[in-house]
Amino acid sequence: MGLTDCAIQFIVDTDWENVPAAVQHQAKRCLMDTLGALIAGNETPVREVMTRVAKKQLCGDEATILVSGERVSVAGAVLVNGFAANALDIDDGHRLVKGHPGACVPFR
Repeated sequence: MGLTDCAIQFIVDTDWENVPAAVQHQAKRCLMDTLGALIAGNETPVREVMTRVAKKQLCGDEATILVSGERVSVAGAVLVNGFAANALDIDDGHRLVKGHPGACVPFR
């Protein structure tokens, strides 16, 4: 099992109630950071372009493009929401984070 699979399995097997309060608090802060970046990125041209791509090539109704509420496939929503969250490069704002892991979480 690779590192990504191990991380996914850890998340799947973890009960929120068993997570320490300080970790829950930080997880909520990270979620708010990503959502704030996504809302700001929603106003960028890249979000408009990715929405057109998703609606044309990744159509469906399984997941939501946040802010607009439009429905597309899970892959389409991940694409658009991820690009919007990262459009201004302000997501995952900690100098030790490599990459932007919060931007690729799908919302159903």
